[in-house]
Formats: sequence, C-alpha cells, structure tokens
Amino acid sequence: MQKLEGLMKKTPAGKQADEFALEKIQLKEFMTAIENDQLTEAAEKARASQLLPLSFLVAKPFMILCNVAELDMTDLMANPYVKQVKAHFQNVAIVPVCAQFEKDLAGLSLEEKDEYKSMFGVTGSAIDDIISTAFSNLKLISFFTCGPKEIHAWAIENGWTIKKAAGRIHSDLERGFISATIFSWPDMSHYKSENDIKLAGKMKTVGATYIVQDGDIVNVHFNV
Repeated sequence: MQKLEGLMKKTPAGKQADEFALEKIQLKEFMTAIENDQLTEAAEKARASQLLPLSFLVAKPFMILCNVAELDMTDLMANPYVKQVKAHFQNVAIVPVCAQFEKDLAGLSLEEKDEYKSMFGVTGSAIDDIISTAFSNLKLISFFTCGPKEIHAWAIENGWTIKKAAGRIHSDLERGFISATIFSWPDMSHYKSENDIKLAGKMKTVGATYIVQDGDIVNVHFNV
C-alpha cells in the first residue's frame, strides 16, 4: 500500500495532466477496493486501461478451491461455507473439492475408482473440474496430434489460427505451413478410425486462417 500511495503523489515524466488525473482516480478506487476486501471489484479496477501496465497480481485470472467434507460429496455447491465464499467473491470461479476423496481415489485402480465413486454418488473427479475451470479462466483450448505411438494434447489460446497453433508443436511447422487435415475428437470417438471418419465426410483440409476449435485432431502438412 505504501508503494501505491507513493505512485499517487508524483506525476511520471511524459504523461499529460488529464491522463495522470484519470490514473490517480482509478488507482484510488483500486486502493479502496483492496482496503475493503472487495477482491472482485479490485480485479476489475486493476484491469482498467490506465492501471494494466502496473501489472497488479489481482488483475490475473484466478479461481478459488473450497475443500469440503466427504459428507457433502453428493452436492458440493450446497455446502454452506461454499455458498458463503461464492456470495462474497461473486463472479469468481469457485471449485469445491474434497481433498481426502481425491487423495483416496488417486491410489485406486480403474475398476476400484468406479466402485469408490459410486459409493459417494459421483461420476467424475474434481481434478477435471479444476483443469476445465483453469482453461476457461485463461481462455485456453486444447488440440491433439496423433501418431502410431502416442497422442499429444497442445494448449493454445482460444482464437489462434491453425498456422500459429502449428508453431506450438514446432517452429518449422509454422514457418513452412501448407495446410492441415482436421477432424474432431467426438468424431474419432464415434467412428473409431481415421478411414471411417474420412468415408463419413467428417475430415477436412484447411488453410492457414482456419481457427482451431477445442478438441480438434490435427495433422499439419508443411515444407521447409
């Protein structure tokens, strides 16, 4: 807070008076929100155009994990403490987790995991919720590359073109990009083989400006 107060007392070189006046107003509003423990509002203030260059930590996307008891496994969001956290932090992503359940689950075989989850009336794991919420907060999606020995998932920002996404695999693929063959994970799950997907007309060839979709399975054609 002392550093913030120091920023308010001086005018950085090269800034116009009206521009700095606006920054001081936004900075004061930000400090007030911090002092009043209004984290959501503070985050919104910190993302204002005038304050963004200051790189406040609270401006970063975040989520809150709430550890709950095994007794609350059937309806995690119904836990009264989770409700209080959600009410206090408003639009912040809240993910309830039973740490003990997840710890026990991690040590079981696949068959034992299904049986253990059925005992608590759940079908999934909070780990999946944490990953999907983190991806959503960071505006990330995944696409896949498949080879004879492995399947690899690549995380990229939502809205990337296939040419830019190819660079995530290797810079040569972006530099020498020609085209890409695309089909979706749901189609692979349904048709079981690339040949069946092709026969069903679900496989397509795209150019450099194609926007990658979450779950795309990609084969990049390039020449360097």
